[in-house]
Amino acid sequence: MDSRPFPISGGRNMPQSVPDTAGVYYLLDRYQKPLYIGKAGNIRKRILTHDYSEDGVLSRHGEWIKFLKWELTGNTVIASLLEDHRIRSYWPQLNRAQKSKPLKFAVEYYLDRQERWRMSVVTKQSYRTNSIHFHSYPDAISHVSEKVRKWNLNGRLCSVPFNHDVDKEKHQGHFINMVNDEKSHITYDLFYGKGRTQGEQSFVLLSNGIYQGFGFIPENESRNPHLIQRNLVECLSSPTTEKTIKHLIEKKGIDFSFTGIELSNVIQTMKALPMERRGSLCIPFNENTPSAAI
Repeated sequence: MDSRPFPISGGRNMPQSVPDTAGVYYLLDRYQKPLYIGKAGNIRKRILTHDYSEDGVLSRHGEWIKFLKWELTGNTVIASLLEDHRIRSYWPQLNRAQKSKPLKFAVEYYLDRQERWRMSVVTKQSYRTNSIHFHSYPDAISHVSEKVRKWNLNGRLCSVPFNHDVDKEKHQGHFINMVNDEKSHITYDLFYGKGRTQGEQSFVLLSNGIYQGFGFIPENESRNPHLIQRNLVECLSSPTTEKTIKHLIEKKGIDFSFTGIELSNVIQTMKALPMERRGSLCIPFNENTPSAAI
């Protein structure tokens, strides 16, 4: 890799290899540590904007930025998800947005001292299980309320202000039925998009409505659950990803859904693997990541 420093007029001297397609770009210091991570529908054009804009990163901090790297994503949706994932992984100095650590809430099931099943909303610091998590308290309470109505649970035992007259013995049976139903009915939803190359598609995966990650897959294998699992880049949900997913559901709709315990077991196994074995995009700046020094 060329070790020339990244000049403040870098946009004018950019090599032709800098792509004009969608992806995530990294502005690095002399130690190749990310100082700024951004996304773009056109990486080349975005770097030029940074260079010439009065408020651009290059205009204000060009003396510290020495290298440029990028990852192609094929479309802006995957670029947005990858950018959020990378910013929260590297915590770059010059990024301001997406660096907050939002207080998360979880819906937790537990038995109290009277052996009664309860459901409650707890903070991230308190919950002990792999419960469904939310980034706002109203969203978490809304989820609990929906469960109480659907399964006719006792609202007093679930910390909601209705259904308090449900018999507690019936509540126990309904609660156990709800838990068993959740264990046996896992639904995976997929959103497809343009890939990085011809013949490839991108995908975004949800499990029971919860964002799991994204990946790339050959078009002719786009409905192969095991290949989807193998190519999945596991990511954590955040307020940014939730907005992106909500937009996908409202504007585009789910492209494909399937159910199955087997894939769930495989994904749980994947979570136990070292990060570098879960997907090639999880390896930061590996030898397959296109890069340039300018």
